Amino acid sequence: MIESVDEIRNFYQLTSAGESSYPLQQSRIIRPNLTKQMELLILMVIGLFDRDLASCHLFALAKANSAKRGLNDLATRLSSLENEVRSLGRHTTSARNRRPL
Repeated sequence: MIESVDEIRNFYQLTSAGESSYPLQQSRIIRPNLTKQMELLILMVIGLFDRDLASCHLFALAKANSAKRGLNDLATRLSSLENEVRSLGRHTTSARNRRPL
């Protein structure tokens, strides 16, 4: 079991030296630079997250505006019904006053 930093360095040096001693030339194999690919992947994930977050905010804003419009329509309907009830109440009270007992 590896217990110290020196042992880790020694292990890494042995494994890298062992890889280079293969009969095939390892230096000619083109290896992709994984750190740049990971950076790109991380940036893409962050970009998707930001886009989704912005779209959620826009969706919530649209729903809130729709609800506000609905409440305004309901308030105008309610006020028109109140006006109708008041006018009907005036008509019924005036009709009662005209009727002889």
